[in-house]
Amino acid sequence: RDLICDALNPLVQVLTAQEKFAQAIAFAKESQDVAREIFGEKSAQLYRAEYLEGYDLCLIGDYAAAENKLREAAALHSRQFPGDKLGNANESDLRGMILTRTGHPAEGEKFCEQATRLYETFLTRGANGLTLARMHWAESLAAQKKSDAAERVLTEAINDASQVYGFEHWRARQAMVQLEKMKAAERAANAR
Repeated sequence: RDLICDALNPLVQVLTAQEKFAQAIAFAKESQDVAREIFGEKSAQLYRAEYLEGYDLCLIGDYAAAENKLREAAALHSRQFPGDKLGNANESDLRGMILTRTGHPAEGEKFCEQATRLYETFLTRGANGLTLARMHWAESLAAQKKSDAAERVLTEAINDASQVYGFEHWRARQAMVQLEKMKAAERAANAR
């Protein structure tokens, strides 16, 4: 069963990338159950599954449930893994997403920038997590009508991801689509 636990969290991430959120959430819950059964309430696998469930809940717009799951994951993280930079970055990123998407983009910006800076200290240039954090940071900036800053952050994400992995890399393409949508929305707002 420990192999199942190790396989479930990556499966959740794959399903999330495929936008199969209901399945991702179901497997995140199963991962939590298996982790509790095998490792108890203090494992890194349990923490990761809780965080991933919170992330997917945010992506489907269930922000209250996402915040509750983030709170559970963060409590476990601070007790068991306080020096874990990846966990700190993940939590900041999700908190920033939740704040931005619930109408508090100025607060969200602080957390998204913090996540980006943390990821920059240990992830390689163009890494998926770093690209995503920049995309979330740009989202919070765009929500505040800070278009130039949002464009700079997205351009950096696109440049790093595409220079390391190529322009066809899926995260580079996602960032490009976000930039195009942001510019289109800005043009539409200016045309009114």
